[in-house]
Amino acid sequence: DLLEQKGKEKISGGVLEDNNLATMRVRSDSTTATITAADRVIARGITWAIKNVIQIDAKDTMLEFVLEKGVAA
Repeated sequence: DLLEQKGKEKISGGVLEDNNLATMRVRSDSTTATITAADRVIARGITWAIKNVIQIDAKDTMLEFVLEKGVAA
């Protein structure tokens, strides 16, 4: 489940930067539990940087990743 937020464009050093944030929810298992902010996600053909990993329920069945595209990987 990937939910994109509206992007923000700004000019930095004479270069247009387009950063978008998104949240992605996945089921927690032995593979997804090892994912950290040092990893990247490829979704919809775009590479996203992981900004944060959040356990969203008390039973540890779902994880939420805060993602950002348009930043240096």
